[in-house]
Amino acid sequence: MNNKKPKIALFKKISQVAVLFTALASAQFSSAAMVSLNLNDILGFSQIDFSGSVSAQSAQTNVDANGVTFLTFWVLGDGEVSADIGRQGLTLDWSAFDTFSQSILNHDENTWNFSLSASDGISTQTSSTIGIAPDQEQSLSVSLLPLANLNSITEIYITISANLPLPGLDTVSEYELSFAVNEVPLPASSWFFSLSIAALLFVRSKRSASCSE
Repeated sequence: MNNKKPKIALFKKISQVAVLFTALASAQFSSAAMVSLNLNDILGFSQIDFSGSVSAQSAQTNVDANGVTFLTFWVLGDGEVSADIGRQGLTLDWSAFDTFSQSILNHDENTWNFSLSASDGISTQTSSTIGIAPDQEQSLSVSLLPLANLNSITEIYITISANLPLPGLDTVSEYELSFAVNEVPLPASSWFFSLSIAALLFVRSKRSASCSE
């Protein structure tokens, strides 16, 4: 009697279950790792600071199914300028997350620079500054791990900057912050239920292989 085929079949089943376990684990950790802003978060954004030769002004101009559009401008702006748009006085519990991510779409005809920041009231973490070209969308991410109080995030904001005036004497930026449903970790019961299903598949495959020998 040839025992190779049942053994090969059993090996394939074990491999499949191993892949399933890995996928479930990856999904669990990825879902718990990143947080993005929802619509209510972004609707509460306003200008909280600025720097440069003249003051900046910012306002929300549109809300649609994709995100919230903002306008930031510097009247007769010249040289390096920046503006922070976000929210202060928060008490967000982000202890289940290690990364804060936000997608930004540049509606302007020139490239503008953007960065993303989060603070726990003790220190602030800021992403790398990236230039977003006209009509292009990019995602910014900032690590939350160095913050001491992840269960009490007090401030989140984006910073827009440029060396004015841009081509065409442009001193006005229009950009859109996309919103998403915040990702939350799977409950422990869901995680263990998934593992139970995987274990059941493994036992059944092993029993079938044994019966065929």
